[in-house]
Amino acid sequence: MNIKYTKIILGIDNKLITLYIRYRNIYLLTSFFLIMLIGIAMVKGKAAIVFNDAKKFYYDDLSIYDKCITEKPELFFKYLKTYKSHDLIEINEPENYMPPSPVERVYLPAINFKSHSSESSMTQISSPYFFQKFKTSIVPHKGIAYIPKNVSKFDYEGEIAIVIGGKGKYLSKADAKSVIFGFSIVNDLSIRDYQMVEYPRYGKNWVLGKSEDYGLPYGPFILPIEDAGELYFEIKTYVNNELRQDGNTNDMIFSMDELISEISKITMLRPGDIITTGTPAGVAVHNSKVFLKDGDKVRVNVSKIGTLETLIKNEKSL
Repeated sequence: MNIKYTKIILGIDNKLITLYIRYRNIYLLTSFFLIMLIGIAMVKGKAAIVFNDAKKFYYDDLSIYDKCITEKPELFFKYLKTYKSHDLIEINEPENYMPPSPVERVYLPAINFKSHSSESSMTQISSPYFFQKFKTSIVPHKGIAYIPKNVSKFDYEGEIAIVIGGKGKYLSKADAKSVIFGFSIVNDLSIRDYQMVEYPRYGKNWVLGKSEDYGLPYGPFILPIEDAGELYFEIKTYVNNELRQDGNTNDMIFSMDELISEISKITMLRPGDIITTGTPAGVAVHNSKVFLKDGDKVRVNVSKIGTLETLIKNEKSL
């Protein structure tokens, strides 16, 4: 039977997907389980919550994303946590992506993969060491990251983003997952010109080396923790189709639970915060690789989540 449909309706109730396909004047019904990745993109001229099942794309015509982003990030995550029985409309892959969630604070651990520690010739530390990036660093999927003027050592670091969707402080490792909404992809673009300079008594300049504008591509989708299964991910970073990084989360020094617990000792984690995992070996600065330059295309692929793409341009060409 050749079925021609004009609309697909997906009724979501937890993980159960009910699919109605219209054939002539009859709706055919089937139900199945499906993992939906969650993102944000421009659809019909406005920001909308979009879903991807690895094959097709859908959006929610009742999206309240605009309201969420202009009020409080917790509304965004609350909406997605309680999302049920809304109609989703099939669309082509969006052309204009946005960051897949509102972003408040970003915490990144330094040297949190054994392979990266080895290539950096650094002794593994006994507790996590963190630095921060700001909202102004965020770049969406397929966006442009600009190399600041007078910078020649612009480097890549493919990482997993732990997206925080709940509140928590003084969390034990056992309770850490209670604040996780899901997982996404980031590229911790780094200015080695500043970061690697040693200052007597102060060490390296992590702030100037890490917190530049356009320094954190993020997206395209979030994998909800309920659908993630075992928290094992493979990370690959490509520059112009050349594989530069190839690692997995078994190489992490401090687990995701440990990272979350450590940060929660000094600050209340809130919806919209991101904690990254750190990066595996293969960064340019430690491997005699060519640093990023104008026109380069960088892809960070994380298993189960997808691929984050970024175009690199010189800021002086603006």
